[in-house]
Amino acid sequence: MSEQIKNLFSSISPTYDGLNHLLSLNTDRRWRKRTIGQISFSKERPVAALDLCAGTLDLSLEFLRQYPAGKVWAVDFSHDMLKHGLTKVRAHSPNEGPLRGSAPLQKRIHAICADGLQMPFPTEFFDVVFCGFGFRNFDDQTAALKEIHRVLKPDGQLLILEFFRPTNSLTRIFHNTYGNFILPLIGGLISGRKEAYRYLHRSIADFYSLEECKKLFEHAGFTIANAKNFSMGVCSLIVGKKPPLGV
Repeated sequence: MSEQIKNLFSSISPTYDGLNHLLSLNTDRRWRKRTIGQISFSKERPVAALDLCAGTLDLSLEFLRQYPAGKVWAVDFSHDMLKHGLTKVRAHSPNEGPLRGSAPLQKRIHAICADGLQMPFPTEFFDVVFCGFGFRNFDDQTAALKEIHRVLKPDGQLLILEFFRPTNSLTRIFHNTYGNFILPLIGGLISGRKEAYRYLHRSIADFYSLEECKKLFEHAGFTIANAKNFSMGVCSLIVGKKPPLGV
């Protein structure tokens, strides 16, 4: 990821969460909940998870809500985004409400500022890897999948929640109208960085379609376990699986 994109995301980190919820009418919370709900491991299992392009840790926190015995390593290239996310972690007292678990919340989440193409983890370290709305920001998605494959255990899961390039005509109209006008207008007014929200729209238009990304998964050695559209194709989820040893 370029230094320019890194600086762009750092610049909008203070307003990132609020704008996500506002611009999606809080639908983004449901998308994340449904994504973590696709993980096939038992909720009682101490699952080791990687949240790639973790941003302000919303997907990490959703994972910890659903997996009280789990731990998550949250990786992002923007220190400012992670710093903002950690304020939400510290706002929860130990074992509070829906985030209660077998250990205090601060000990169940590890935030690391790192390059997602060269991660500081041993081979076959994680049970599951998930990435919410950050996969399209990689300069090389094939290299990203290769690195994910390396750190994922055999029989592990990969979940990518993303705004793929729309192929349905109605969804294209929505993306073009919303992305060209509403997104930069509201995002720019609140964050003061209209260009950041113009970039978000461009990055979707220049990205892979859902079907094209499924082929990337397969070429990287994953089998497709599931793929589904959310909110009539506004965003989509691909669930891949790394084959077990000997397969």
